[in-house]
Amino acid sequence: KGLTASDRPNLVLAMDQAMAMRIGRRVDNDPILLTVQVSASVENGTRFQKYGQHLVLADRIAAGTFSGPALPKDKPETKPAGPSIKPSSQPKTPGSFFPEPDRFHPPVHRPPAGNRRREPDWKKERRQARRNKQRQNN
Repeated sequence: KGLTASDRPNLVLAMDQAMAMRIGRRVDNDPILLTVQVSASVENGTRFQKYGQHLVLADRIAAGTFSGPALPKDKPETKPAGPSIKPSSQPKTPGSFFPEPDRFHPPVHRPPAGNRRREPDWKKERRQARRNKQRQNN
């Protein structure tokens, strides 16, 4: 079916391999480099737009107009879907991590809000006297 942008309106392509790998590492630690045959893509209706010095935007890349590394001959293992999967047995996904409870610090103990210290009596008396004085003046 080719390539289309899933969450953006356009695909972002790089003009050189170094920039392509740099952009790819933002998404995955081990990116895959795909090479696009521009003339064949244009013949299949792809529109390219230059975006800065090193980038190009494309609306789509038709199937058969790009190449990449060979696919692995071995099929990846499929894990059985079970109701109880431990977080450590789940495959790691790019840009994600699973929290390890042992590494967390214990929660900080804070006293409940009702156990605050009481104000000194002299403050209460002074405040009460000020209020009474204001009432008498009004």
